[in-house]
Amino acid sequence: MEGSELLIYIIPGFFLFFAILWLSIIKLLSVLGWSKYVDDRAIITEPPPDAQKFSMQTMTIGGGIFFPINYANCLNGWVLSTGVFLRPAFIFKMFHPMLHYRWNQIESVEPATAIMSKRFKMTVRRDLRPFMIYGALGKAIHNGWMQQRGRQSGSASI
Repeated sequence: MEGSELLIYIIPGFFLFFAILWLSIIKLLSVLGWSKYVDDRAIITEPPPDAQKFSMQTMTIGGGIFFPINYANCLNGWVLSTGVFLRPAFIFKMFHPMLHYRWNQIESVEPATAIMSKRFKMTVRRDLRPFMIYGALGKAIHNGWMQQRGRQSGSASI
């Protein structure tokens, strides 16, 4: 077999190998982090057009046995008066369905400090690791959750 004939197998083989490797990595990220939050929170519909959208945001999921699952600058989030939608950007979309949490389904959103940026710890259930959401999306989620809590405590005192 000559060199040019060998290239006919090597080039398609490389692209096939790369595609399988990429899909394996995306699936691993989903299994170690995202899929634990899916249960009944996964939705097929898109967020309403009036939602405030935040693109290219950063989020980590817990500090698992091996490492935290890091979605650095590849998370899209939408914040509404009723809750929050989360989904990784297009390149990570496979195996990562959109998550939707209404404000009453979020247990807490607490500010925390990072070395160079502001982050917020969002806890959805005690048996799941918290989300650490950075930057503008984290701030918007914190503000929306605090507003909702203010409404709930105001209506409870009446």
